[in-house]
Amino acid sequence: MRYLALVTDYDGVVAAQGRASSAAVAAIERLRLSGRRVILNTGRRLADLLASFPNVALFDLIVGENGAV
Repeated sequence: MRYLALVTDYDGVVAAQGRASSAAVAAIERLRLSGRRVILNTGRRLADLLASFPNVALFDLIVGENGAV
């Protein structure tokens, strides 16, 4: 079985204490290079996410604000 996408949360997975870890970003970049998609699922408001992590182009899709956006 080949997985085509990864869905991940921001806080506690990509980021620790509100800041994205360089290891997580590098892993996501490697995953994208393999042809897979990366979807960010977060309860954060989009403006709050952009303030702490402006590199949202790393993700193919963002589900924000508990699915409201």
